[in-house]
Amino acid sequence: MNNYVIGLDPDSDKPGVAVYKNGKLIAVKSLGLFNLMDLLSGMKTDGSIHAHIENVCANNARFKKGGVKNARAATAINRSIGMVQQSQRNLEEMLNHLGIGYTLHSIDSKWKSQKGKREFELVTGWKGQSNEDSRSAAYFGFLGVRNGNTKPC
Repeated sequence: MNNYVIGLDPDSDKPGVAVYKNGKLIAVKSLGLFNLMDLLSGMKTDGSIHAHIENVCANNARFKKGGVKNARAATAINRSIGMVQQSQRNLEEMLNHLGIGYTLHSIDSKWKSQKGKREFELVTGWKGQSNEDSRSAAYFGFLGVRNGNTKPC
Protein backbone atom coordinates (compact mmCIF):
# COMPACT_ATOMS: atom_id res chain seq x y z
CA MET A 1 0.00 0.00 0.00
CA ASN A 2 1.46 3.33 -1.07
CA ASN A 3 1.26 6.60 0.77
CA TYR A 4 0.60 9.68 -1.40
CA VAL A 5 0.95 13.32 -0.46
CA ILE A 6 -0.55 15.76 -2.94
CA GLY A 7 0.46 19.41 -2.99
CA LEU A 8 -2.04 21.81 -4.55
CA ASP A 9 -1.71 25.45 -5.55
CA PRO A 10 -5.18 26.72 -6.58
CA ASP A 11 -5.36 28.55 -9.91
CA SER A 12 -8.32 29.79 -11.93
CA ASP A 13 -7.30 27.71 -14.97
CA LYS A 14 -5.19 24.71 -13.98
CA PRO A 15 -4.07 24.23 -10.37
CA GLY A 16 -0.47 23.35 -9.67
CA VAL A 17 -0.20 19.72 -8.61
CA ALA A 18 2.68 17.82 -7.04
CA VAL A 19 2.59 14.13 -6.19
CA TYR A 20 4.81 12.57 -3.54
CA LYS A 21 4.73 8.78 -3.42
CA ASN A 22 6.12 7.28 -0.22
CA GLY A 23 7.96 10.57 0.41
CA LYS A 24 9.51 10.93 -3.06
CA LEU A 25 8.41 13.61 -5.52
CA ILE A 26 7.22 11.80 -8.67
CA ALA A 27 5.12 14.38 -10.54
CA VAL A 28 5.00 18.16 -10.90
CA LYS A 29 2.38 19.58 -13.26
CA SER A 30 -0.65 21.76 -13.77
CA LEU A 31 -3.94 19.94 -14.28
CA GLY A 32 -7.53 20.83 -14.98
CA LEU A 33 -10.00 19.92 -12.26
CA PHE A 34 -11.43 16.85 -13.98
CA ASN A 35 -8.00 15.49 -14.92
CA LEU A 36 -6.96 15.95 -11.28
CA MET A 37 -10.08 14.08 -10.15
CA ASP A 38 -9.25 11.20 -12.49
CA LEU A 39 -5.67 11.11 -11.20
CA LEU A 40 -6.74 11.06 -7.55
CA SER A 41 -9.45 8.46 -8.17
CA GLY A 42 -6.85 6.15 -9.71
CA MET A 43 -4.39 6.76 -6.90
CA LYS A 44 -7.01 5.89 -4.26
CA THR A 45 -7.01 2.30 -5.53
CA ASP A 46 -3.23 2.17 -4.99
CA GLY A 47 -2.93 3.64 -1.49
CA SER A 48 -3.79 6.39 0.94
CA ILE A 49 -3.81 10.07 0.00
CA HIS A 50 -3.57 13.33 1.94
CA ALA A 51 -3.55 16.73 0.21
CA HIS A 52 -1.87 19.98 1.23
CA ILE A 53 -3.42 23.15 -0.20
CA GLU A 54 -2.32 26.78 -0.26
CA ASN A 55 -5.14 28.55 1.59
CA VAL A 56 -5.81 31.50 -0.68
CA CYS A 57 -9.28 31.87 0.87
CA ALA A 58 -7.74 32.91 4.20
CA ASN A 59 -6.97 36.36 2.83
CA ASN A 60 -10.27 38.21 2.76
CA ALA A 61 -8.76 41.67 2.47
CA ARG A 62 -8.58 43.51 -0.82
CA PHE A 63 -5.12 43.08 -2.29
CA LYS A 64 -3.12 46.19 -3.08
CA LYS A 65 -0.71 45.79 -5.96
CA GLY A 66 2.10 48.19 -6.64
CA GLY A 67 1.83 49.91 -9.98
CA VAL A 68 -1.96 49.56 -10.27
CA LYS A 69 -2.94 52.81 -11.92
CA ASN A 70 -6.71 52.93 -11.67
CA ALA A 71 -9.85 51.40 -10.21
CA ARG A 72 -10.52 49.34 -13.34
CA ALA A 73 -7.14 47.62 -13.04
CA ALA A 74 -7.68 47.06 -9.31
CA THR A 75 -11.08 45.49 -10.05
CA ALA A 76 -9.52 43.12 -12.59
CA ILE A 77 -6.91 42.02 -10.04
CA ASN A 78 -9.53 41.46 -7.35
CA ARG A 79 -11.72 39.51 -9.80
CA SER A 80 -8.75 37.28 -10.62
CA ILE A 81 -8.11 36.68 -6.92
CA GLY A 82 -11.77 35.74 -6.45
CA MET A 83 -11.48 33.20 -9.27
CA VAL A 84 -8.46 31.60 -7.57
CA GLN A 85 -10.36 31.49 -4.27
CA GLN A 86 -13.24 29.74 -6.05
CA SER A 87 -10.73 27.26 -7.44
CA GLN A 88 -9.68 26.43 -3.88
CA ARG A 89 -13.31 25.86 -2.90
CA ASN A 90 -13.75 23.56 -5.91
CA LEU A 91 -10.62 21.61 -4.94
CA GLU A 92 -11.88 21.21 -1.37
CA GLU A 93 -15.31 20.06 -2.60
CA MET A 94 -13.67 17.51 -4.92
CA LEU A 95 -11.42 16.19 -2.14
CA ASN A 96 -14.39 15.90 0.22
CA HIS A 97 -16.37 14.08 -2.49
CA LEU A 98 -13.48 11.62 -2.99
CA GLY A 99 -13.01 11.14 0.77
CA ILE A 100 -9.47 12.57 0.69
CA GLY A 101 -8.31 14.50 3.75
CA TYR A 102 -6.45 17.76 3.37
CA THR A 103 -4.51 20.37 5.27
CA LEU A 104 -4.64 24.10 4.49
CA HIS A 105 -1.40 26.10 4.57
CA SER A 106 -0.81 29.85 4.76
CA ILE A 107 0.01 31.59 1.50
CA ASP A 108 3.71 31.36 0.73
CA SER A 109 5.78 32.24 -2.34
CA LYS A 110 8.49 29.68 -1.57
CA TRP A 111 9.96 28.09 -4.73
CA LYS A 112 7.94 30.31 -7.11
CA SER A 113 10.78 32.51 -8.40
CA GLN A 114 13.72 31.46 -10.57
CA LYS A 115 15.94 31.61 -7.48
CA GLY A 116 13.37 29.44 -5.72
CA LYS A 117 13.40 27.03 -8.65
CA ARG A 118 17.06 26.24 -7.97
CA GLU A 119 16.33 25.59 -4.30
CA PHE A 120 13.32 23.46 -5.25
CA GLU A 121 15.51 21.30 -7.50
CA LEU A 122 18.19 20.93 -4.82
CA VAL A 123 15.74 20.01 -2.07
CA THR A 124 13.53 17.64 -4.07
CA GLY A 125 15.96 16.34 -6.70
CA TRP A 126 13.38 17.26 -9.38
CA LYS A 127 14.93 17.94 -12.80
CA GLY A 128 11.82 17.93 -14.98
CA GLN A 129 9.60 20.77 -16.11
CA SER A 130 7.90 23.02 -13.60
CA ASN A 131 6.22 26.41 -13.40
CA GLU A 132 5.40 28.80 -10.56
CA ASP A 133 2.18 27.03 -9.62
CA SER A 134 3.51 23.49 -9.83
CA ARG A 135 6.61 24.40 -7.76
CA SER A 136 4.35 26.06 -5.21
CA ALA A 137 2.26 22.87 -5.07
CA ALA A 138 5.48 20.89 -4.57
CA TYR A 139 6.35 23.15 -1.64
CA PHE A 140 3.04 22.52 0.14
CA GLY A 141 3.36 18.78 -0.49
CA PHE A 142 6.94 18.96 0.82
CA LEU A 143 5.64 20.54 4.05
CA GLY A 144 3.28 17.60 4.48
CA VAL A 145 6.02 15.04 3.87
CA ARG A 146 8.50 16.88 6.11
CA ASN A 147 6.01 17.31 8.96
CA GLY A 148 4.81 13.72 8.72
CA ASN A 149 1.28 14.90 7.95
CA THR A 150 0.71 12.26 5.33
CA LYS A 151 -2.14 10.21 6.74
CA PRO A 152 -5.66 10.51 5.46
CA CYS A 153 -8.13 12.16 7.84
